[in-house]
Amino acid sequence: MKIFLDTEFYAGFRKPLFGKSRHFIDLISIGLVDDTGRTYYAISKEFDLDKAWADDWVRENVLKPLHVEMCQGQSTYAKTHHYSLFGDFTKKCMRTLLNWTGKTNKQIADEIRNFVYWPAVAAGDGLSRADEDIDWWLKANSVEFYAYYADYDWVLFCSLFGNMSELPTGFPMYCRDLKQMMDERGLTKEWKQKVCPDPEGEHNALVDARWNRQLHAWIEKQPLYTHQDIIDFVGYFRKNQDQVKESMSDNYLIRGWASNTRRTVC
Repeated sequence: MKIFLDTEFYAGFRKPLFGKSRHFIDLISIGLVDDTGRTYYAISKEFDLDKAWADDWVRENVLKPLHVEMCQGQSTYAKTHHYSLFGDFTKKCMRTLLNWTGKTNKQIADEIRNFVYWPAVAAGDGLSRADEDIDWWLKANSVEFYAYYADYDWVLFCSLFGNMSELPTGFPMYCRDLKQMMDERGLTKEWKQKVCPDPEGEHNALVDARWNRQLHAWIEKQPLYTHQDIIDFVGYFRKNQDQVKESMSDNYLIRGWASNTRRTVC
């Protein structure tokens, strides 16, 4: 089972009373999409709102759209009796809405477990325990996680469960990076923008997780070059190096080699 992941977060440094400043990453929201289209989305209420609010980019690109989203999800009663929360975008209003709609990181971790294990429980016989159904399902299925520029996303995801060794059964200790998959195929950001342009509403974790799934589908259509392919490419380059100009990109050369060898590169 493939699961596509995205997070929104705030990263910075905290200065303790004594010693050097320490780096931290706070989860703001997380979105997951599996290969069947099922989704999971949650907003954390444990991040440091004061520090995130002080960052102009995070405030305008992540928190402001999140404020609109949380306002739209409130009941008519809330909008009537707490109307002041739904006007100006202020830190006070944001804090109140996070307390109403946000979840603890522990709750998010538990819900992610349920999301990932749902196919196992759904396929169970209804007689055995859930953990037995999960063990049985994992014998025939593997779980793979994918993200775009995955480093911070994966650190945040794993930290929800504690130490790396405390990841749930069947969860891998690594995430497959879509950007690395692109590099392995010689695919550039211009190719990405052409076939899978940035989504409307980006910097929303669920929107971006859905986009990751779409990008993965496009990447999978492209050939993955083997060691022999690279040797062939070097030979092609040496024979045609007099045609190479400084302005030519690596992807241009790959396209020329692919054309010469009748390979398909989008």
